[in-house]
Amino acid sequence: MNIADKFILVNRPPYMFGIHNHMKIKTVEVEILEKRNDAKGEFTGETGTGYIGLGDDGYYYGYNYPFIAEGNGDGVWTRYMPEEIFLQLSSDEKDSFVKDYIWHDVTNYQCPEKAKFAEGKDFIDYCEQHKKHFYISKECFYCKHMPEFKNKVEMNMKDHKWKGWY
Repeated sequence: MNIADKFILVNRPPYMFGIHNHMKIKTVEVEILEKRNDAKGEFTGETGTGYIGLGDDGYYYGYNYPFIAEGNGDGVWTRYMPEEIFLQLSSDEKDSFVKDYIWHDVTNYQCPEKAKFAEGKDFIDYCEQHKKHFYISKECFYCKHMPEFKNKVEMNMKDHKWKGWY
């Protein structure tokens, strides 16, 4: 990640553990503002690199910050606010902040077609062959490294049209 990189996040993944989300989602476009080298490992406590970005909703988001995901897979994005500021908020403000605390990168999911919230953005695109969004700066991972790869699930708009995506 680099300063000024942009990402599109959703508050609910389209599917998890084989269950499809049928609830409307929220999206946020986040731009990286700061690279921090004082992130702590969630299990080991060892320090490493994390990132803070500003969302177009006015909230700050951390990726591997303030804690680095040391479990399996990619880390998720979380709303970020220093504890001393969070503690000064009213109960309603705290509830609003944590209501959508965890966010997911749209490029982690296979999709039947390009999502409406990615249209018109110059930093993200959609690969028809592999049915995934990708950031222009990174290219489609599968086209670049595994062009013959075929997803196991053939997606269609009847079974895989998640609310808020299309």
